[in-house]
Amino acid sequence: MKVSEIYRYPLKSGAAESLGLGSLKTTGIDFDRHWMVVTAEDGKLVSQREKGAQKLSLIRAIVSDRGVGLIAPGMESLRLEANYDSGQKREVTVHGTTHEAIDVGDAAANWISSYLPHVRGQSLRIVHFPSDYVRHLNDEFIGRASQASPAPSTEFADGYPVLITNEASLADLNNRLESRGGQPVKMDVFRPNLVISDCRPWGEDALNIIRLGTAVLKIVKPCGRCPITGVEQENGRFSSNPNEPRSTLKTFHAGRNLMHYFPQLKGDPDLLNAPMFGQNAIVVRPGSFNKGGAIQVISPREPIFPKPEGA
Repeated sequence: MKVSEIYRYPLKSGAAESLGLGSLKTTGIDFDRHWMVVTAEDGKLVSQREKGAQKLSLIRAIVSDRGVGLIAPGMESLRLEANYDSGQKREVTVHGTTHEAIDVGDAAANWISSYLPHVRGQSLRIVHFPSDYVRHLNDEFIGRASQASPAPSTEFADGYPVLITNEASLADLNNRLESRGGQPVKMDVFRPNLVISDCRPWGEDALNIIRLGTAVLKIVKPCGRCPITGVEQENGRFSSNPNEPRSTLKTFHAGRNLMHYFPQLKGDPDLLNAPMFGQNAIVVRPGSFNKGGAIQVISPREPIFPKPEGA
């Protein structure tokens, strides 16, 4: 098993940046989901889920020691200098939870509001994650790993610092999609940080602790998929059938099909019915790793009870 791709998303819901070398901190890959678009009035996350915000997928972020450059179709490039903690602090909301952020200024606000003028009828702001704020992960899926030092944390990711997907699982999913008369999907609709290869289909479900390079990860929870999987990342538009691939995933790889590995799913009806693709992970030991590097399975995930019939 090896790392076939490494991605980060400097701007949350923005375009992926392909990396040859990954550097993992407790919060995940350096600068992953470090910047975020929010509504000006109430500070709520704006993502590709929002009507009219699918074009976020076309914003490329170029990170350097001097700051970050944002590039979008039809727009002059925007450069944000590396005075990362010099802006005004404000509260922002990510999927119902409130966190601290730093506003990066009016020039960025005007730029993003011009690029996405029809989102919720509000003007928009860009914020970044403060260096002195820790977003802890208090979650039953983490278990004893939550007592690790330093404690697991993340920046503006949806819930966990690292998302892992598997090439063989995508191939199997696409075979199922085509057998139902649908179109295959690309891996980019799942927005992973790490893509693995030389692994059996859905073998990522059975991983527990893995080592890649000098870093160690613990897989903690299957990833429930949202409508972003229906957005064609290369053009910033919903596909002709945006309910896929979620509809097909629900037929064989929903939360109810994974309870033998993750019994915590049983207590949440939404998770039981959620289409799952990929696994969320936390960083047990920070370190670096290379694209193409080998992955060592330190410990597999043992099933708690027999696999459900039909799963």
